[in-house]
Amino acid sequence: PVREVELDGRPVALATLRNRFVILERPHGDERHVEPGWWEAFDLDGNRAGGRNLSGFYPDDFALSADGRYLFVISSGRAEGGPKKPMPALEVLDLDLAAGKGRALSRVEFDSTDDPARLALSASGRYAAVLLAKTNQTVAIDLSAPELPRLVGRTKPNGAEVPYVSQSADSDWIMMPVPSPSEAIAIQSPSGGSNGSA
Repeated sequence: PVREVELDGRPVALATLRNRFVILERPHGDERHVEPGWWEAFDLDGNRAGGRNLSGFYPDDFALSADGRYLFVISSGRAEGGPKKPMPALEVLDLDLAAGKGRALSRVEFDSTDDPARLALSASGRYAAVLLAKTNQTVAIDLSAPELPRLVGRTKPNGAEVPYVSQSADSDWIMMPVPSPSEAIAIQSPSGGSNGSA
């Protein structure tokens, strides 16, 4: 180990891009019911870049756009907490990764019975898939205009135990989230052949 970085909260997700890594955190213990979660950025030496950035009540997952311009965060809100909490949502942030801060750009709210648990971006970044834990559905979101994201469909998960590659007619693809705690990455063959996962 080069350095150990002590966190103020309980980490729930990690993302990296170039010379930064970003951690999504929830407050410890019962504090999670009265305080929102947050994300914070670090440089590769473990130094904080900027401070805490609030990310809603009960944040579950997030993703960085490939160009580092946007951060997408899902939070459960009232689906996990009481009726006075905000609606479950996907929030789009206009990101300044170097400074470690972001500005709320837009959001998509889900039904109060939904509980967003997992988030995946397509290879192009134009679409997202969000797994809803309580209703056992996956929603598709069009992110081609990040300032105006829109929910474009709902499907039932196919029952797979591990995330799997789903390809679209326009040659875009996405690693579909599944209810199990399994993680997977998609690796495209250098020869341009079919995608594989590990």
